[in-house]
Amino acid sequence: MKIPFLKNLCEKIQNHNIEKAKELKEDRTKNGNKTKLLSLFLFVALPAPLTGVWSASMLSAFLDVSPFKSMLTIALGNLVTASFILAGAKVILCNPTAHI
Repeated sequence: MKIPFLKNLCEKIQNHNIEKAKELKEDRTKNGNKTKLLSLFLFVALPAPLTGVWSASMLSAFLDVSPFKSMLTIALGNLVTASFILAGAKVILCNPTAHI
């Protein structure tokens, strides 16, 4: 007589676990996309060889990021890189004693 009770209890626990797993998967997908976009931004914003727009575009294709979001992220990263390089050039050109 107690077996149907245990069966119902096990089914409720299993359904609860399945729902929680689905919620976690959705949360990780949302956080994963944010992490991918932040990684692309930092990859482009770092002014180093082979970390430019073309390489980031290829990387976004491999990471399966939507084209619009990746294009916007890469453009912002490129703007940050350009401002770093412009600020460095201005310091070097405007201060003759700063030459190496």
